[in-house]
Amino acid sequence: MTFPQINDDAAEVFTRFDVATQPALALILPDGEVQTLYGAADDVLLDSLIRAALG
Repeated sequence: MTFPQINDDAAEVFTRFDVATQPALALILPDGEVQTLYGAADDVLLDSLIRAALG
């Protein structure tokens, strides 16, 4: 792996962010809302999501 991962054997983090499968991305917006994206995200999609979240 070329990126850090958490040890979530108890599925506490997955449960908190309603993640049932991998790959997944939980984006926490400035107002605290959580948006979960299932599937792989490339740099273009990540940039778009972050720009939209920041307004």
